Amino acid sequence: MEARISRLANVCMRTAISLLGVCAIITAWALFVELSSTPSYLLPSPVDVTMALIRDWSILLSALWVTAQTTATALVLAIIGGAGIALVLAQSRWLETLLSPVMVTLQVTPIVAIAPLILIYAPTPWIAQLICAFLVTFFPIMLNTLQGLKSADRHHADLLKTYSASRWQTLLYLKLPSALPSFFAGLKIGGGLAFGGGCCRGVCGGAGRQQRWLGFSIAGSAIPVEYTAPLRFARFARHSGSNHLRPHIHAVQACPSSLA
Repeated sequence: MEARISRLANVCMRTAISLLGVCAIITAWALFVELSSTPSYLLPSPVDVTMALIRDWSILLSALWVTAQTTATALVLAIIGGAGIALVLAQSRWLETLLSPVMVTLQVTPIVAIAPLILIYAPTPWIAQLICAFLVTFFPIMLNTLQGLKSADRHHADLLKTYSASRWQTLLYLKLPSALPSFFAGLKIGGGLAFGGGCCRGVCGGAGRQQRWLGFSIAGSAIPVEYTAPLRFARFARHSGSNHLRPHIHAVQACPSSLA
């Protein structure tokens, strides 16, 4: 009974500390915006964010649902692909050495840099978003699982060899159980990155208005309408080629620098 009360007290203490940390961050955020007089289009206050969430809740909820579906699909594919490739690489050292440069190159490449290219070559926007979420999720799961498979206890491996265990028996009874903590660590990292990768495709590449993704909603609401309207006018005037609109074009193009 006392042990249960002690565990409950520890849980309550950790929860209270977490809530105090969140409150402190929000308070510092609000004070910074208020004291520095930062414009709302650069850094909105917590009150502005809350009002925007309440006002656009229906749009954000539908966009969140579509993005969550893509994130879940990408996460499942990354688990299957990452764990499967890790098993293959753990069984073949020369294949791991051969593919290491390619994996390192893909891992260090920012997803923001290749998202527009994925949008161009992907057959549909949904597949482009799925690829972005898959790429950022695949490598943490695969690399952590591979490291877990390779970190099995050597003495236990020697013991299995003594009993004439096959390679697959060693994998099943020793390496897979040893890799589970690393696999779940990679899954914990990749789960958060999958959602960010799904949003990144919408922010960087845009999306059709028939697909109200969360990234597209964020990109569309990043700048207020009163600032985007002059920029759209400048774009229309430039493509129209009208000479009498050129002074207005230069004035509107200077607008973003004055706003900053």
